[in-house]
Amino acid sequence: MAVTVNSGLVATDDPLAASLGIDMREKITNLDTDNTQFSTMLMRLPSERAKSFKVEWMDDQLLPKYSAVTASAASDATNLAVTANEGSYFKAGDIIRDADTAEPMRITGVAASSITVVRAIDGSTAVAVGATDKLIHIGGTNEEGAEAPTALIAERTANYNYTQIVRSPYRFTETALATSTWYGGPQDAIERRKKAIEHKWEIENSLFFGARSYSAGSSAPRHSSGGLLQFATSESDLDTLTKTEIQDFLRHGLEYGSTKKVFFCAPLVAQVISSFLSDNWVHATPSDKVWGVQVSGLISGVSGQRIPIVVKSEWKRYGESAGQYGTYGVLVDMENVQFAPLRDTRLLGDRQAPSADEKMAEYLTEFSLKVQNAQSFRWLVDVTGGA
Repeated sequence: MAVTVNSGLVATDDPLAASLGIDMREKITNLDTDNTQFSTMLMRLPSERAKSFKVEWMDDQLLPKYSAVTASAASDATNLAVTANEGSYFKAGDIIRDADTAEPMRITGVAASSITVVRAIDGSTAVAVGATDKLIHIGGTNEEGAEAPTALIAERTANYNYTQIVRSPYRFTETALATSTWYGGPQDAIERRKKAIEHKWEIENSLFFGARSYSAGSSAPRHSSGGLLQFATSESDLDTLTKTEIQDFLRHGLEYGSTKKVFFCAPLVAQVISSFLSDNWVHATPSDKVWGVQVSGLISGVSGQRIPIVVKSEWKRYGESAGQYGTYGVLVDMENVQFAPLRDTRLLGDRQAPSADEKMAEYLTEFSLKVQNAQSFRWLVDVTGGA
């Protein structure tokens, strides 16, 4: 066999390719980062463990203090139609006011969807009642020496969710693991770090967008946990978001629940809000953290409280047209939401078949989400631009 001879000046393309070393950077960088802020927050908060594949809870509230008229009534009418089944909010002797006309009335009788009243009890002149007038419950009155009035007790409501089993496996042949010439180090160690983030991402997405479901399956049950989208009310912005509309959203979202609110939103939503709330948007400092998570900014709600903002950068990839998750934001009451693990996150090794010439491991978590008093949460959707 003839010997190859390089004549004259030798360049980098002349020697045998295998003899030329590669200048490969040892550190391998990931395009994505760990942006699982919501699950991190929840895991730092007190919670109750799930005890079964189905978790249930009770919601309670105080007696409602208002209803609405559903049909107009003349100034001399004493029977008023109210929203279906809301006549039970009142009892004989209660004082109410028509919020649209300011006329005070005293209730003398109630039915499921109507009330009987004495009009203009302060001596003023009764006026016509509009078809959508609000009726505000002021308080009860009682005659001297009377028996106790009718007892009214707001009934609790039951809600539930299922657990979801999330598994994130990785596999390598024994030959691949024995090979010591991989750039960046052992491949199983690299993949283990990546799978930990990917696993938490699946949990994070499920907490926001998960769908509650249960299927008996062909051999064993399969169940999934509903996320905030399953429980919370949505408030849609169908064109361009204005400063008034975002304040309306906050006014509605802050009506119920605690003051421990956090606003999670897509980058487009954050961009729109920050552009016209420059007087209310405060850029966060490195020390601004909520339950161990760095926040992106703070906005002043209509109630005067400062609301932390967490921008979910990956939601941009979910689409920024109306109806897509890149146009979403959600106001979360952190006091009314709980991460409920049935099985804590674990790294399980040796998951391969006994005779397989490989190594397999996986992260596994079984969890559910408890969302109590869903009215204290609110989605903002379809934000595609600002005015």
